Amino acid sequence: MNTLKLKVKSITKIKSESKRYDIETEKNHCFFANDILVHNSQFILAHNLEDSNTIVSSKGMLKQGLSLEESDENTYWVAAKNDDVVGRIQRNFTEGVVQVFGEVIPVQGGYNYGQTKPTVRVFDVRVNNVSIPYDQVPAEFTEIWVPIVYDGPIKLDEVEVVIYEDASKGIRKTRTDLLLPNFIKVISEEKERVSGRKQHWAEGVVVRPYIDRKAKDGTPLRLKVISKNYKESGEEIN
Repeated sequence: MNTLKLKVKSITKIKSESKRYDIETEKNHCFFANDILVHNSQFILAHNLEDSNTIVSSKGMLKQGLSLEESDENTYWVAAKNDDVVGRIQRNFTEGVVQVFGEVIPVQGGYNYGQTKPTVRVFDVRVNNVSIPYDQVPAEFTEIWVPIVYDGPIKLDEVEVVIYEDASKGIRKTRTDLLLPNFIKVISEEKERVSGRKQHWAEGVVVRPYIDRKAKDGTPLRLKVISKNYKESGEEIN
């Protein structure tokens, strides 16, 4: 991606009655809002079945206690309504707070996954902040789930790494690194599966434990493996 540096010649303040949204753009994620390419695509919807209250937000905004005002002009809300996310919750759960985590697509030029309007692809459903294992997720959510490309055990490869070596003194210090098996890398570099037509390279794959584990920062452990083909396309800006 090329960067053009320009000096600001002047700044003019204008009054506007249009609605503005504080969207989290950490690490340069992007999405379409009103047909304009802007950033971030992770979607979070929480619905309280006790009082029917619904909030829509993103990961970064939710950490700050922020949510998006309901609007038919906001891409997140439009995607939620297009896929009837609240209706799916109400038809499949009876109590508690249900959270739906996903990605809004299409989000980047050339990477529309066969979609022509904002839609959600779900990767996690939680009830009272506890994730439901995929094989227990209601069918109405698996219909809009991200493609499952592998479901089974993963044995990490052990690789010995030399930290320091001095043959003359007979010194050799090593450590053992644990690496993902090669088949994960192969899967990550294949074409997208959302559309069923392999229209373009996939961005990669996300590896998630069957039983939730916490990362060091306290969030659920997830590992995103970005495709080499996606990086080399010039679209990857993370």
